[in-house]
Amino acid sequence: MAKRAFVAGFPLGVVLVVGFAVLIRFFPEPWFVETPQRVVLFVAQIVLAPVFVWIARGVGGAARAPGAVVLTWAVGAGLLTDGLLLGFWPGLYGQPVEAMGWVAATLLWAFGWIVVAGRVMSGRTEPEPVASGSG
Repeated sequence: MAKRAFVAGFPLGVVLVVGFAVLIRFFPEPWFVETPQRVVLFVAQIVLAPVFVWIARGVGGAARAPGAVVLTWAVGAGLLTDGLLLGFWPGLYGQPVEAMGWVAATLLWAFGWIVVAGRVMSGRTEPEPVASGSG
């Protein structure tokens, strides 16, 4: 089951990140560098985070894997992919250099809210207990 979650979640994260990178190139620069527009983007991330959770759950259901594990793999893959793209192919995002720091901040904010939404939507807002080993 863990392998199915990885096989479903990792590509999901990569595909969604590349899709959003291409989408971001169509946003005008002021949406990232001017505060009022940036506030709108940050608020939109909070509102849209549950959509990503539902997508991960749907993919998990189709793959017969736990949606929460698929979500974890997808978020991890998304962060890794964004890191590579921002570091080696920032032009994919289509924003000027002055805006790229804000683009990265927006993406980190979005991933954070996806994790929060996943926890809240699963009813698990407390961390799981850590199993202690008995020597």
